[in-house]
Amino acid sequence: MSNPATSGLRRMWALSALLFFFSLSLFTWKNSFPYYYHIDEPLEVLLMLENETNFHHPLLMGNVTDLVARILQVPRTPQPMVEVGRWCLAVFGAIAVVAFAWLAFHYGGIGAALAAGVLVAVHPLLIEVTHFYKQDPALLMGLALSFLAMAHFWQRPSWQTTLLLGGANALAFSGKYIGIVAALLSLIVIFRVPLAKARLNRRGALLFFALAFFGVVGGVNYQLVSGLGAMAGGVGREVVLLDAGGGGRLLTDKYLTVVLEQNNVLIFFFTGWLFLQMWRTRRDRTLPEFLLAGFPFAFGLMLSLTPKTAERYFLPAGVTICYLAGLGIADFSTRVAAFWKWEGWKKCLLTVVCVAATCAASAPEILGTLRGFSSDSRRELARWLEENAAPDAVVVQDRRVQLVGSSSKENSDRAFTLTQTVLSKKDAADFGSIQELRERGVSYVAIDAGEKSKGSDKRQVVFYQDLKSTGELVWKGGWGPVIVLNPRLELYRLPPL
Repeated sequence: MSNPATSGLRRMWALSALLFFFSLSLFTWKNSFPYYYHIDEPLEVLLMLENETNFHHPLLMGNVTDLVARILQVPRTPQPMVEVGRWCLAVFGAIAVVAFAWLAFHYGGIGAALAAGVLVAVHPLLIEVTHFYKQDPALLMGLALSFLAMAHFWQRPSWQTTLLLGGANALAFSGKYIGIVAALLSLIVIFRVPLAKARLNRRGALLFFALAFFGVVGGVNYQLVSGLGAMAGGVGREVVLLDAGGGGRLLTDKYLTVVLEQNNVLIFFFTGWLFLQMWRTRRDRTLPEFLLAGFPFAFGLMLSLTPKTAERYFLPAGVTICYLAGLGIADFSTRVAAFWKWEGWKKCLLTVVCVAATCAASAPEILGTLRGFSSDSRRELARWLEENAAPDAVVVQDRRVQLVGSSSKENSDRAFTLTQTVLSKKDAADFGSIQELRERGVSYVAIDAGEKSKGSDKRQVVFYQDLKSTGELVWKGGWGPVIVLNPRLELYRLPPL
């Protein structure tokens, strides 16, 4: 007869493999779109290709991408390098999913691991950010591993678990500087963990933690040897943003809205159920459990004190809420099954039904995000111009529209080019009035209507009023769920003089 603990671990390893490849398939779905669509990817890849860093962010993402690209002998040009980076970040995201599943397994068993792993994997924001060459999945991976290491350190404090804790915290910090919050939480755990029966004293734990933390930070960010001052400046830049008046944002004004948009009523129900049960059994709970339960609120509050408002910054808190909901599903299923005296497959079926219902409630957002990577409004606009505009037509555009003519100097690394002549400035209004454009023989004006509120000054107000009254709206792109690929583009045809 097999050992129940051993069989449970075998099931967990099998579930981990399934969750990893399931997550990876979601996170790499149609992720080969042009790198120049994203406002930050061109600079990120340029720094890597030129072996430079401004230390605005730590270097886990860039150094891992560079290493993998060299191993695979990827051409040192922007598009293939960014695609390698996106795959690396997708792997980071999949590792985070598995780490949250193991953390749930630690506290709630295989049912909790299944629920938490699936809910985290299908989080719409996580699916979106893992498609871009940005640091957020690296941060999430480090935080997830740190949470898991904290749980094991509390259960079994030793020099081995202390080294793992310090190393995991170093990965969080090396993902983004804000990852230092993992080290702060870990220090709380180190100072509070009972060590009476452990072969480790608190001073030794702090020493091993520091050795692992600084050793891994130095190894991952090896450019520190010559760039310590630049890194200190990067950290200082992030600290400056922790300004209580920054942007005038409050939690209820911004990030509470993000929480409501990213989750559904069942996630809130099961998270609330977990909090209720944690309170009822608070004497049996551990410090890391309470720290993790409070993490989304503390992280959201910290973000609300900065000028940062992009949804992706809230990713760690949003994903942690899904993890907590997974634990809530497992606890709910256990208690309902006990009440009705369900055992075996009936209890498992109840857990699966709860997970499926919770995912179904978010299905429009999940499927919308995946569909967003299947469409490309810029390609659709270019296709319309090729099919309907004369070859000698002149197109004026906002720079964010990012069409490129065949005669442009920028067309060497562009995914598609137009036969027509394309002229670009930051704003189409910078070319002059509509009358002046018509006198210059301009045939079309392409604008990004959703990038910003048009008409920030009198000149722009007049320009866009004239464009809409004089020009003919001949093509309009839908504003998709993934704005990077589907901005709200509009094309106007100008009548000839």
